Amino acid sequence: MTLATTVVAQEGPPLTAWDMVIGGGPATTAVLLILLGMSFTSWIIIIWKTRQFRAVREQGGRFFETVAKARTLDDVYSALVGLPDSPFGRVFRAGMNFFGELRPGVLHGERSGEGLSLTQLEALRMVMEKEESEERDALSGSLQWLAIIGSISPLLGLMGTVIGVMNAFLGIASAG
Repeated sequence: MTLATTVVAQEGPPLTAWDMVIGGGPATTAVLLILLGMSFTSWIIIIWKTRQFRAVREQGGRFFETVAKARTLDDVYSALVGLPDSPFGRVFRAGMNFFGELRPGVLHGERSGEGLSLTQLEALRMVMEKEESEERDALSGSLQWLAIIGSISPLLGLMGTVIGVMNAFLGIASAG
């Protein structure tokens, strides 16, 4: 039963939007249910990501406080063990591990602090950029679903409007 025939069968036009939803056909109900599900999913992702980004921001604050208090890289590395795992700490650890492989013993004061060559410095930068990219990708997970939902929802809404207009014209044609 379409909206137009439901409206004709009722005594007068629907009074509220809820009356139109109840009186809608299966296509209208399907579109509305899909849009409702997509809206619910969007809000879940938004709330989850907000909490996740807030936690990362707090972890970043603690990380930078720890780095500011430490005097040497070894002190920073030791202090990070007490902090919860965070993207900042993982990037730092990846860089420190690679630096430790380039200059064994320098971090623990066993050897003099020789500088890195330009090639080694570039390799260290690339290792840290790779780790940063992996952390950014991990944090951006599920955001593509918001983009997909944001792209599809207006089209489904337009489809619902077209169905409604078609039902209106069918109701006008059947009423004479």
